[in-house]
Amino acid sequence: MRKQRFLPVVWRIQRRYRVSAPTFEHEDTRHVESLLAILEDKASDVQALLERSHAAVSTKLSRDTFGGVLGRLRCTCNALGFYHWAATRPGFSHTLFTRNSLLLALVRGGHLSDALGFFQSSISEPNVSSFNILLRGFAARDDFEVVNALLREMKSRGITSNGATHGVILSALCARRDLDKAVSYFNSVSPNKCEPTLFTYTVLVDGLCKAHKVERACDVFEEMIRKGYKPDIIAYSSLIDGLSKAGRVDEARKLVDLMVARGPPPTAVAYTSIVAGLCKCGRIQEAVKTIQEMRRRRLRPRVDTYSFIVTGYIGMGKVEKAFAVMEEMADRDCAPDTISYTMFIEALYSIGRREEAEKVFETMVEKGCKPDMHTYGIIIDNFCKEGSMAAATHVLRLMDKAAVKPNRYIYTMIMDGFVKSSRLEEALELYQRILKDGILPSTVTYNTVINALCKLKKMDEALELLREMQRRKEELEPSIVTYSMIIHGLGKVGMEERAFDLLAEMIDNGVIPDCFTYTSLIQTLAGAGKVSRAMELLEEMLKAGIFPDDHTYGTLVQILCRSDVDAAWDLLQEMMRNGHTPNEFTFKAVEKGFRLQLDRLSL
Repeated sequence: MRKQRFLPVVWRIQRRYRVSAPTFEHEDTRHVESLLAILEDKASDVQALLERSHAAVSTKLSRDTFGGVLGRLRCTCNALGFYHWAATRPGFSHTLFTRNSLLLALVRGGHLSDALGFFQSSISEPNVSSFNILLRGFAARDDFEVVNALLREMKSRGITSNGATHGVILSALCARRDLDKAVSYFNSVSPNKCEPTLFTYTVLVDGLCKAHKVERACDVFEEMIRKGYKPDIIAYSSLIDGLSKAGRVDEARKLVDLMVARGPPPTAVAYTSIVAGLCKCGRIQEAVKTIQEMRRRRLRPRVDTYSFIVTGYIGMGKVEKAFAVMEEMADRDCAPDTISYTMFIEALYSIGRREEAEKVFETMVEKGCKPDMHTYGIIIDNFCKEGSMAAATHVLRLMDKAAVKPNRYIYTMIMDGFVKSSRLEEALELYQRILKDGILPSTVTYNTVINALCKLKKMDEALELLREMQRRKEELEPSIVTYSMIIHGLGKVGMEERAFDLLAEMIDNGVIPDCFTYTSLIQTLAGAGKVSRAMELLEEMLKAGIFPDDHTYGTLVQILCRSDVDAAWDLLQEMMRNGHTPNEFTFKAVEKGFRLQLDRLSL
């Protein structure tokens, strides 16, 4: 039985993928591999396996071997158990090095609570590395409450932060796009205490570029060079990408030339940024020449490098050339991936080339490249906009076959398409499917369903959905669209009082009515023959700073023509003075009103 139990472990050692990690000088590689195989086994008796494995070999467990194991361990759930087991080995004792090794493994595996607990209970005299490990983990999780607490503890213990500490904080601030704080923090680091490092400069350059603050990034880059630092490939690539995205592709190109002349040599990443920038500016031929230059420098263009050329040609309407590049990609063993195909489909739809977009989708499936949620969503959205609901639902069935579960945005698009095509019951059926699939509707989803219910005059159900939205107030809130649609629907079925009650509720909840809301109520009053109340509502509307549109004026003019054609004429003049153009129905209503007045006078 023992041989059978250890056989899978032997296979795992033989085929093991080695995780990139530092190798320690005195670690026993074979011992590291055997321990890794056991620790990553899914068996529940890992401790027993460790005991038997260690008994089978004469090698003592060294601290370097311990560090090597934790540095390469992919599944870190057994890391703490391994730490305690190691403490029982003859001649082995834990040091700050081994404790930091465990801390790093726990943070790398996402076990931050365990890492913090271990730090507080087992590391009585931490060093700056101990803090940096925890700071990196909690900063990546955007938990600045713990980050600030750790920084305060560092200060109270008299532990001086180093370049790695500052790099961690800067990376976190840049990741959350808090660039003002990042720059302020960078400037606050006193050169006498800790001179900024190449790493901290690079982090700030990258963060500023990603936040579209390219000019400031250029300043930091130049300061870095003045301070005697030689930018590395990451610093150059970040600034090249930022400049290219900002349309400053010629400046980005000069940086690439500088890299060629002085080093480090540019990579495919840097060239791809240039290609993207050139395509964005419509300089496709220069982008093609840049790819040729890449090949001369023995750099292989990536899938996304070609993809920018393809979408660039599509944007210029040169679809045939775009397809030629797609064929070239396949010939050069650089076939488009899901992201690339999706880009091509979206670009073709954007210039109205629907048939070609569908052809690319078919090619994508034929080539075995699986469409993702975004791909399906683009196609469904375009079918719904065209009113091709049969095609949209066909794509939905394709998603089911491909085991790609639609999200609420895709469901909502199709529901909205059904509503706009007056296929209201089908929209409501799809809503039931959303609920059955356990998908929580968004505000837009609710609004789409409410719109369908209002059109079907199912006002009680529409109001019930409104109450459901209000019960979910922690996640979402009814919008002005929600209230206005229901008010409009209530007015259509003659429920005037409930419409005005909902208007009051809407205002009490801090949702300000708009022109559509007021116009719906004015139409309701007009239908009930309450002209004076409709005019009062117009005054309320103006006092609230909401200006009538063509439809509002047209509605009021038409109802005034029935009883007071002079007032209707005055309102028509006001309407035109305010830049609104009466439509045919408004003019006909005024004409009819004057004729009726003349008929009455002739009598």
